[in-house]
Amino acid sequence: MALTVHLEGWKIGDEALFNKYVAGIREYSDLTHQTDMPFTWETANLIKGIELHGDNILLELQAERGDAVGVHADLGGKVKPGYDQAAFAAEMAGQKTALEALGVTVRHVSGICSHLDWVTAALNAGYEATTATVEYCLKSLPEDQQPPHVLACDNPGKCHDPYPSDPAEKLHAWRAKDGSTWTTPSDEGLILFHSSGALPCLAESAADPGSKTQCEWAQDDVDQAMTHIETALSLLDPSKMNQLIFVWSYGQAIDKALLSQLLQSIQVLVDEGKVVWTTLPGMIDHFEAWEKANTP
Repeated sequence: MALTVHLEGWKIGDEALFNKYVAGIREYSDLTHQTDMPFTWETANLIKGIELHGDNILLELQAERGDAVGVHADLGGKVKPGYDQAAFAAEMAGQKTALEALGVTVRHVSGICSHLDWVTAALNAGYEATTATVEYCLKSLPEDQQPPHVLACDNPGKCHDPYPSDPAEKLHAWRAKDGSTWTTPSDEGLILFHSSGALPCLAESAADPGSKTQCEWAQDDVDQAMTHIETALSLLDPSKMNQLIFVWSYGQAIDKALLSQLLQSIQVLVDEGKVVWTTLPGMIDHFEAWEKANTP
């Protein structure tokens, strides 16, 4: 299991706002380490704030706190004149380079689902994996293979449900060769780790499957998270690597007491040996070890 946090949605050019945001990140990181359950932080827009204001929170998270850091590209929905595969790939690669210039090791990316070949762009940029595949990722398939609602979708916010939707399917990562065939597992390529949804929207999504990006984090979301985990445990396939990832966009702050309650409930399962808590780089390592053990 892992939890990824998208660091986005703040005006980090203002130093006071940047400092407030970074202080909040440290508070959440402190909370997670009370249960020894580090988070995976993903960002691109925070890079400029660090360059402007000098507080390298991302390097601190990775090098001093034992958390993981990746890129949240937020690029895939760009559909505009002149924005083609080359521009898409160059921007994705540039984000990785900029993050690495801060001293951070980068192995994965999120927020890249696109009508363009997001798989090849990520591979060429040197990413090993991506997280949080959603229905908008299907836009890169040939049009005759896209479901009607995806074919008609013109905005990733409208096609933001996790993909695959089936609880048993989303338990298992696979490699993708390119964007036109990514739903078919390949022996090589980008590792796709699938999400069980956004923490603040779990209860709302359970009640109404429509795409949601803004929800209120409450007790029913904590309860629904535990239901997701219980379902996943009931569907474990011992012949595969089983994975479960939640995501949260901060952006939107969430109540720390409820987050602590969730982490403590998961910690019970960790102590019982039912769950292994890790970061996304750790999950990449687990997947590669599983591949090695299962390659004839």
